[in-house]
Amino acid sequence: MNQRLLDILLESFPRIFTQGLLITIPLTVLSFALALMIAMICAMIQIANVKGLRQVISDCPISALCCRRSPARYWSLL
Repeated sequence: MNQRLLDILLESFPRIFTQGLLITIPLTVLSFALALMIAMICAMIQIANVKGLRQVISDCPISALCCRRSPARYWSLL
C-alpha cells in the first residue's frame, strides 16, 4: 500500500466506525424487542390454553431447533 491510500483509510475509519455503530445498535435493540414480543405472545398462548393456537405453538420448538442447526447442515454439505 502506498502512503496516500493509507492516509485515506486512516482518515475515513472513524467516520465509518461511528456510522456502523449508529446503525447497528438500534437494529440490535429493535430485533431484540421483536423477539421478546414474539416470545411473550407464544408464552401467553400456552398459558391461556387456546386449543387451536396451542398446537401451532407447540410445533415452534421443533422448527426453532431446525433453524438453529441449519448452519451446521450447510457446512456438512461442503
